[in-house]
Amino acid sequence: MAPSPGAGGNVVKLLQTAASLENLATAVYDAARNLSVESGVLDLCTRAAAMHTEHARAFNEAAVRAGGKAQEGPNPKYARAVQAALGKLATAVDAVKLAATVEDVTVQTYVRNVVTVPTPQLRELFAGTAGADAQQLAALLVVQALLTAGQPFPPDPARLPAAALAAGVAHALFPVDRASPADEGAV
Repeated sequence: MAPSPGAGGNVVKLLQTAASLENLATAVYDAARNLSVESGVLDLCTRAAAMHTEHARAFNEAAVRAGGKAQEGPNPKYARAVQAALGKLATAVDAVKLAATVEDVTVQTYVRNVVTVPTPQLRELFAGTAGADAQQLAALLVVQALLTAGQPFPPDPARLPAAALAAGVAHALFPVDRASPADEGAV
């Protein structure tokens, strides 16, 4: 089902912005994989990069179907700050913190935008991606807590710190105060 004529331009902007955030997340995970990190963190980054590449593809395909063009670049609002942060990554904890920040922005953006898209298929795309990215954020928060506490990842279950049990629950309901506006990543 095609979007309503009046909503097309905004829908394309929403989809392009989503793709730009996914491209940004992929860049963060790719950079983190280049660090000398524990194998568990490396595996997590590899899986996450593949997931975000797939999300970007899905958002770009939807943008093209809606009459726009694919967004192949990273989100312009965050690209410079993330690029600067990537240059300063020294540890797995640094990489995990940066990835968690980007994941938080993606989830907040999709939570905000899921109700604004005109079709069930687009709502499913935004909601499904928000759920997957929220799950990734939860995993990152747990990994961050473990690494900060000096624990390996994957951990020895018998040595888990108490903070690890609550670290993966970022929000009961996702806020949208850091969500990207619809046209922020538009091309």
